[in-house]
Amino acid sequence: VLQVDVQRDHAPLDVDMADDQPVAVFFDEAGTEVLQLGDQLVFEAVEHNRYTDLEQAAADLTTIRSRGVRIAVDDLGDGFASLRILTLFRPDIVKLSGNLTADVARPDVAAIIETIVQLAHRTDAWVVAEGIESVEQAKRLTELGCDWGQGVLLGGPLPAPLLQ
Repeated sequence: VLQVDVQRDHAPLDVDMADDQPVAVFFDEAGTEVLQLGDQLVFEAVEHNRYTDLEQAAADLTTIRSRGVRIAVDDLGDGFASLRILTLFRPDIVKLSGNLTADVARPDVAAIIETIVQLAHRTDAWVVAEGIESVEQAKRLTELGCDWGQGVLLGGPLPAPLLQ
């Protein structure tokens, strides 16, 4: 069972959507306490998950968004349905896969990243570049328009007790 301190006023809480698990299941388990977080809650749909019904997942995410929760597509670039996921899920945040950003020094990969960033910005989404491990990589991703970064260069994940 997920326990959330709804009095916190700092970093958003990210929740990952499991393979084909209906969004409603999460909210049934977590209760209305989670919904009180509103825009402090970011619900992440992982792009490479095997959704059997993308339209139903999109409808579930629309319901969640109507409650003030932001939607993120995580690991964009790892799967085979990236553009379909973007058009159906209409995320507030696009998180570029570390597998994609690792090769940002290659001109063809940089062009793809730049195009994804432009597309995301045109749909009013922020872009987070995952997997940043070097200053050079961070600089290039910034030049390409990524809004935020994530990776060992910037700090590793924190255990749950440190987030409370």
